[in-house]
Amino acid sequence: DIWLELGVQTVDPSGLEWLRRGHDLDAIKDAAARSSGRKLFLCGHLISGIPCERPGQLARTASWLAARGFSAVKFHPLHVLRGTALEKIFIDGSYTPQAVEDYVTEVVAALRVLPEKVLIQRLCADASPDRLRAPLWMINKAGVINMIRDRLAKEGSFQGDSSTVSFES
Repeated sequence: DIWLELGVQTVDPSGLEWLRRGHDLDAIKDAAARSSGRKLFLCGHLISGIPCERPGQLARTASWLAARGFSAVKFHPLHVLRGTALEKIFIDGSYTPQAVEDYVTEVVAALRVLPEKVLIQRLCADASPDRLRAPLWMINKAGVINMIRDRLAKEGSFQGDSSTVSFES
């Protein structure tokens, strides 16, 4: 199997602009379309906690990817690494990382809209503790994954149990 991972991050234009990704939604559409019909499996890399996005954006992005035939997704929170531009705005107070509870809420909502056939390759990223500035809850990746599992169990939810979120365009 040959996998192509696309650093989609979000399909919200304001989120892409805030992240300074250097691409827009049309570029994501084009990459997905050009990959279609080839012997490739597409994985979309998604970020939760982009400051300008409204709640539920991770689920809207996940739904958008599923509708375009992506075979897998990877989730991770926006996080601050030492020596980056994001660290500068974190230090000056212009950026506050997402709380772990909010991250869990966003990931669970995204899982619910993804069809069961879509593989989940990652539920939470990790970063070297000496480079990670924030959020420090990422250091306990296993704990975050357990929080996601516990929330799903508590709600009686599972991957693919809701199709109420959609994204047009």
